[in-house]
Amino acid sequence: MDKPCVPSLEKLQETYRNDRFATQAAHCRIVEATADHVVCEMPIEDVHLNAHNAVMGGATFTLADFVLAVMSNIVNPPSVTLTSEIRYLGTAKGTKLVATGHIDKSGRRTGFFTVDVTDDLGTKVAKVSSTTFHVG
Repeated sequence: MDKPCVPSLEKLQETYRNDRFATQAAHCRIVEATADHVVCEMPIEDVHLNAHNAVMGGATFTLADFVLAVMSNIVNPPSVTLTSEIRYLGTAKGTKLVATGHIDKSGRRTGFFTVDVTDDLGTKVAKVSSTTFHVG
């Protein structure tokens, strides 16, 4: 079976620049993408912190959701999220968050994905499980 054709990193960055909340407000960026996994990063900035000076859960989820968007659409028909569950595992201690997404199963109509979020020091921050629906 032939490997699916994955757009270049530059093409993916150009396409997903239009995910304005993730790329402009949260400063998420794609750093690696294959048919099997996607890695995105987000610098931890003051705007991402909550009242207790820790990364806000919504900022962590934004990065994970951005990875899911790229993963679920990279070689599949257009997809939308049906469900996402996030489990917060720890507090980031580094200067950026790194999210790595993997395809658990991609069927004709639905896809199942896992995104692991760590900081740049390797601290486990969150795990996200998502189900998508192929609309195309």
